[in-house]
Amino acid sequence: MKYTAILIDDEVWTRDTLRRLGHWETYGIDIIAEASDGEYGLELITRLHPDIIVTDVMMPHMNGIELLDILRERGNKAKVIFVSGYDDYTLLHGAMRLQAMDYLLKPVKSDELNELLMRCVRELDEQSDEIAFQKLDLYGFMNDDWVKGYRRLLEAVYESLHAEDAALLHTRFQGLFEFISKQEGAAISRSLEICIYFDLHNALQRFILESGYSLYNVFGERSPSFVFSHNCTFKDMLDFVESLCDEAQKSVTKLIKSKNRIDVQKVKQYIDSNYLNKITLEETASRFYVTKEYLSKVFKMDTGESFSDYMTGLKMKKARELLLVDKIPIKEIAQMTGYADPSHFYKVFKKHYGITPGDMLGQIKN
Repeated sequence: MKYTAILIDDEVWTRDTLRRLGHWETYGIDIIAEASDGEYGLELITRLHPDIIVTDVMMPHMNGIELLDILRERGNKAKVIFVSGYDDYTLLHGAMRLQAMDYLLKPVKSDELNELLMRCVRELDEQSDEIAFQKLDLYGFMNDDWVKGYRRLLEAVYESLHAEDAALLHTRFQGLFEFISKQEGAAISRSLEICIYFDLHNALQRFILESGYSLYNVFGERSPSFVFSHNCTFKDMLDFVESLCDEAQKSVTKLIKSKNRIDVQKVKQYIDSNYLNKITLEETASRFYVTKEYLSKVFKMDTGESFSDYMTGLKMKKARELLLVDKIPIKEIAQMTGYADPSHFYKVFKKHYGITPGDMLGQIKN
């Protein structure tokens, strides 16, 4: 099961250390956002409902104890790990009173951090049947009169990513900034800023995914995540996302033009050799270092049939051979070709050949 986490700390090196030392991927945890102060951290938590919160204690605008106090009053049950530079009994007592997991002393040690992350995941797994986690709440402003205009501009930003034109991309972002500023003035709320950021970031991820790549393919180990803080303006956030979009646009173009594109014939060879081993689209895509969406699209374009239809064709051809040449019983053929339910095998066979396995066998005998 996948879980989400948010990092809140006013020190860049601490956030970087947490990212580097934590076995996030191993434990199935995605770091979805970062903040450098408690107030922005609270807004991110309110909007994104993370399962795990790793937060500093001493931060500007709202400290970690105050933050957790507010969350518990609101009924938030996220797993919270405190990070502190001070071994303070008062801090420990406050953290335990608010049902924090524990607190880590700086400099953070890898084994201590990962032990706590593992505990968080273990408890979340145990609670998963009891707790109905809330969905992401990014659209609190959607009833505003100007949202239709905003939506058009957002889609224009997305479309410009496909144009391979940095000047056009900049014009779209400038238009979005001017539109929002005109509607909201200079005092754009934290809530609105976060909503727009994740809207834009989702559009960027959609572009990269549909191009056949992942965030890692484009940005490598570097985190393409904006750190929310009082020191950064709405324009700073937009400029940051624009720079990501510009980088992604250039990177995807370079990747597409490179020679390391997927060879569908090699994919077919792999399927031909392994289709009886219960391989899946996801597993095959991972083996060839592409997304399942991209593999599905390219495979259909190149072969004229979907991945699953191609697999089914191979299985049915094998089933016919086992039936007519090797004289294997039909129930055994179903299992040998990956169908645990014989009735499902019968349906697929009849759909593929137009007759049932028994009828086909009867025709041959006659």
